[in-house]
Formats: sequence, C-alpha cells, structure tokens
Amino acid sequence: MFVCGNYCADGADQRDTLKDCWSTLVQYLMAFYGNMMKQDRLFYKLRFVNFSDIKNEPDKTYDNDDQLWKIRAIFNMLNDLCAKCYNLTEHLAVDEIIVFFKGRVIIKQCIRKKHKCFAIKLYKLCDSKGYTYNMTV
Repeated sequence: MFVCGNYCADGADQRDTLKDCWSTLVQYLMAFYGNMMKQDRLFYKLRFVNFSDIKNEPDKTYDNDDQLWKIRAIFNMLNDLCAKCYNLTEHLAVDEIIVFFKGRVIIKQCIRKKHKCFAIKLYKLCDSKGYTYNMTV
C-alpha cells in the first residue's frame, strides 16, 4: 500500500500487512484508516480493482518492454500528485523500500537473508520530514 505522505516515513513502521492498518495494538494503532473505511469494505472493493486495459498491452517482442504497464498510469498519477501537493525542502534523501510480495511478477527479487525473501524494490525521493516526492521501481 502506497500513501503519498508520511506512511513508513521514519522506517519504524511495524505493519507487514494491510490488515495491520486496522489493528488496535499499540504499535500498529492509526485511527485514520478505521475512520475512513471499514476493513471488510476495503477488501471487498479491492477484489474488483483493475488498473489495466488489455487493449493497451505492449508488444512483447522487445527486450526493454515496460514490466509495469498494468499499473503505469496509476503509478505516474500517484507520482504527479505527490509532486504537486507539496513543496520540497532543501534536505532530500533517496530511500530504498522493500515491498514483500508473493505473487508472480518478473520484477520481483529474491533476498535470501530476509525471512520473507521475495520482494519488489522501490526507490523514493523523500523530504527530511518523510514526505515521498517521487518513486520508481
């Protein structure tokens, strides 16, 4: 789950799953998610989310085809919104984020020393306050 703002900004966020956002345990507690939508309602809606149009599928004959073509539009829109909604300060950092993923994608990496070894690696341009300005896979 990617949120434009302070989500996982300090690196101390202990949430591993989307369900942890609704947890009442002290280390997970964040009332924002529970106030916005019930957990069951969100998971019901997520079952029907689809960001791609099969008509726009790229030609697979090229070696450098876009592996993220199914989510490229929403990914670019998220980056544009993050850039538009906030003015950066002069203190910037590039942060590497590991998103654990079990599904089948070609961009997945295997990090053998981790308990959950399959992941997608993201790079983010962040502000000193933890705001994500831009990200790339």
